[in-house]
Amino acid sequence: MPLQVYRCSDHGEFDILLSFRDDVPQTAHCLTCGALSLHILKPPVAAIVRGGTGAGRGNAAVRKQLAWDTQANEMQRDPYTQAKYQATHMYHEQKDMGVRVDKPTEAGLQAAAAAIAKKKR
Repeated sequence: MPLQVYRCSDHGEFDILLSFRDDVPQTAHCLTCGALSLHILKPPVAAIVRGGTGAGRGNAAVRKQLAWDTQANEMQRDPYTQAKYQATHMYHEQKDMGVRVDKPTEAGLQAAAAAIAKKKR
């Protein structure tokens, strides 16, 4: 719920809590004297996000995906490491969906690394 700030000429600033669905009125009545007060724009002092980014406690899948993205981006220069991360990610993704898959082999990782290195040229 956004707080809107209004300024009464006699009593100073006051806040009104509005719903996100409501339009912001340009004037509001002062809570103390009832005089018509103008809406003023102010930057937020602090923002508190309840629930966070989705990567907090209880969101292991999101944290895991963020970790994979970060690792993959950092390891793009090394074809073998990139192939290893991709194979591990795909293995766990398929396993989580209930598909029976074999673990990646060293020969498979070497072949994937060679293909990645060939694409980069």
